[in-house]
Amino acid sequence: MSSRLKFVILNFKNEIMLDDLSLFVRVVQEGSFLAAARAEDLSTATLTRRIQNLEARFNCQLLNRSARGISLTPIGERLYESTVVQVESLQNEVGRLHTDTLGHRGRIRLIAPINLTHHIVQPLLQTFLSENPGIQLSVLLSNQAESLAERQADLALRFGKQADSGLRQKFVGEFPSVLVATPEVALALEGQSELQALLAFPCIAALEERYLVLQNRLTGARSNLPIEPHFHCNDLDVAIATLESNGGFMHCPYLLIREQLASGRLVRVMPDWEGENRRLYVVWNSRNLLMPRTQLLLDFLVEQVGAIGTRLEREL
Repeated sequence: MSSRLKFVILNFKNEIMLDDLSLFVRVVQEGSFLAAARAEDLSTATLTRRIQNLEARFNCQLLNRSARGISLTPIGERLYESTVVQVESLQNEVGRLHTDTLGHRGRIRLIAPINLTHHIVQPLLQTFLSENPGIQLSVLLSNQAESLAERQADLALRFGKQADSGLRQKFVGEFPSVLVATPEVALALEGQSELQALLAFPCIAALEERYLVLQNRLTGARSNLPIEPHFHCNDLDVAIATLESNGGFMHCPYLLIREQLASGRLVRVMPDWEGENRRLYVVWNSRNLLMPRTQLLLDFLVEQVGAIGTRLEREL
């Protein structure tokens, strides 16, 4: 905004409405009240009254009217030159905001877990983008509970129900986990039903865990198996690769080791013992009103990712 326009607005204590200035600019650009009224979808009488009110606030005439049309007075010319660029810029921005907030256009910022994105979310997002070419996606991969406000994120995918009262959340689906081992370890464990037998072999984990919390699906018995991971990494793909190369056992999401199980590179062990399903939620700041494009992505993720979780449970 120019310094002259700021001066005008401040000296009139913000009484001059931008709408009136916009109408004044429109009249000048159209060359007549009639053409400007049609362009603004107003009656000529209403438009004339609005311009007269603007002139009254300035206590001067801005436009000369005659049978041949209109022309700017010297003060009107100064005002037009001071405001035309700002008014047009504001109108363009309002138009962009209108499109951005009401349509499926604009940017969405999403935070998602690393391995879930590699194995499920990334291909789904490509489908979403192809179906909605007006949307741009920014994705931050993180297994941490990143602050949506600090990251300026619209949505986040997180495992486990969130205790933060400042977040709204919607359940997406459940993902089962299984005990697996390399073939030689699986062979040694064959016929074993006691979890303690696992402790004779190296444990690979996603975190520096101290216990494996498992439940027997047949008896309902629960066990907190104490472990000391031989190797742990927050990227589960790295942890699984280490398991394959070094040997041992691991409790991990079934989603990530389906290929290894199918090929025999890993073997499911002690299938009666299961960990709790990992429950996935999509979360967003409760203070934020979801834009239509964000709501579109939210609904897409709930439907598509949730369906995959259900299919994985059926496989087991």
